[in-house]
Amino acid sequence: MRKQPTRAHTEAPQEKDPIDTILEAADLTWLILKAPIKFSPEPTKGLQELEIEGYQVLYRSDTNQQLAIVSSRHRVWQPREVIDFYLSIAAFYGLAFESVGYVQGGLRIWGLLNTGYKSALPRNRSASTYLLLSTCCDSSLAAQATALCLLEPGTLATPASIGSQSVARIARSPEFLTPSDLAEIGELTRECIAFPTFLGDLAKQAVSEENIKQATAATFGPRDDDPNRPSAKTLRSIVSALREGRSSSKSPLTALDLLYALAAVSDAREQRRSPADLLNNTWFGVGAKRKQLAINALARLIRPY
Repeated sequence: MRKQPTRAHTEAPQEKDPIDTILEAADLTWLILKAPIKFSPEPTKGLQELEIEGYQVLYRSDTNQQLAIVSSRHRVWQPREVIDFYLSIAAFYGLAFESVGYVQGGLRIWGLLNTGYKSALPRNRSASTYLLLSTCCDSSLAAQATALCLLEPGTLATPASIGSQSVARIARSPEFLTPSDLAEIGELTRECIAFPTFLGDLAKQAVSEENIKQATAATFGPRDDDPNRPSAKTLRSIVSALREGRSSSKSPLTALDLLYALAAVSDAREQRRSPADLLNNTWFGVGAKRKQLAINALARLIRPY
């Protein structure tokens, strides 16, 4: 963990701590507080409230919003400590600390570290890869790290891994990063580096109508009577997205075109279902899992992936 610099007492104005600037820009200046959990067996009779032993509620100091229920022994990491940890990881690996924020009202804080690997793709498209760090206030972990890819145009976020979604679980440790942490983060970084090459291979792979149906079914779920066929409504959405994305091109449809369409339709579905929780769903939740299924399905079209 990066230590705060020691400042001498002086009358001259002092520079603002960089972490303070980050916290203010990301609306993370609040603290996570604890309070006992109480209940009244028979509130109508005015009985004294009883405390639930062994558990406490976590809440935000500014809004009093409840975040989680945890063990009384749980040690909370404050937003400042989380950001300090993210900055330390970025400095250790020589990555650019690009952005930070929170989802679920503050239950999860995230940070985006740019790996510096950006690849140009056909038809003015591009892919940039990141390490996505996140810390839940009710978790005993310092952070989780996943590989993330941002596709342009459209700012579509997909996992940057092939197969099962890789997650590095970083424990809170006086060693800062344990040998296991170093190995797992190293593997994630390798996946990030390799992912644009995979996207380039998708751009060379033509897809058939049957491929589109199978990938759509694998991503969004099949019809009950045929595991390789999606619902008619979902398939229409994918075909429409493919047409919109290729309005000025006469080249054959590729697996990369299909990935863009699958990701765009997935994000649009989450936008309709829960607009207030869009980032959480598309980066961490059901939307991210859905896009991982899309990547896995398209990877089966090419070799040696």
